[in-house]
Amino acid sequence: MITNTLQQIWCEVAYIGAILAHLRDIPDYHFIGTCSNSEGIFELPEWGDHVIPLNTQPEQSTAIDPALLAKIHSLWTQHVSNETKKLRRLPLGPIHDVPIMPYRPPEKRSIDVFFCGQWTGARAAVPYWRNVLKQAGFKTTVFLARNWRSGLAPSEYAEHLMDSKVALCPAGWNAETHRFYEATRSGCAVITHPQPDSWLVRDTSFRQLSSWDGPGLVQNVRELLDNIDQESKTAVQLWKDRYEPAAVAKEIRNNLFS
Repeated sequence: MITNTLQQIWCEVAYIGAILAHLRDIPDYHFIGTCSNSEGIFELPEWGDHVIPLNTQPEQSTAIDPALLAKIHSLWTQHVSNETKKLRRLPLGPIHDVPIMPYRPPEKRSIDVFFCGQWTGARAAVPYWRNVLKQAGFKTTVFLARNWRSGLAPSEYAEHLMDSKVALCPAGWNAETHRFYEATRSGCAVITHPQPDSWLVRDTSFRQLSSWDGPGLVQNVRELLDNIDQESKTAVQLWKDRYEPAAVAKEIRNNLFS
């Protein structure tokens, strides 16, 4: 049984809805799409050891009320830093209105390095990164927005991703970003800040940089571009094997029946 209580305005509604659809045929369990508040509290239409919520939560929240965990089978939720059998990390996934574009091979992409996002947190250094990368000779396109989702329209953003070889995915309020999933789905080589250890990132090869200093960033971009055909294929395969809704549902099944 599945129930999705997420409102249509939530960025993750389509992604979580698609994961739920792949769990519909599992008997005896109730999978529920839900959203917790900043205190880690969520409401469900029912509780019990057969209930498994798929939870989204505010970006600045990482807490889940432990008393609620005791009332359900297990919880899949975003921004988990310490996974357990009962508390598992759910991918942030792509934003619901960013369209899926036809795949374009790297040799037909015109942008070497791309970033589009809100000017917050570590991203204050984006203008510096842009200048360093341009001086190194890379075709670099950057769009900075002062507010959430006030930059490119979703279709324009998706087109820029599909026209890019390397996508910068620096941390915002959290290390994980929607852009990471949108970029891997588009076949971009990805550079991020270090991610919390979990099944989402374990045994993957994308670049996780603690330091985004000029020379180090340039070196990583150059290495990715030197092997961009393989990097692009690896990114797409990572999306298919681990992040697309069917793959996430498979991991939930494995966790449930292992």
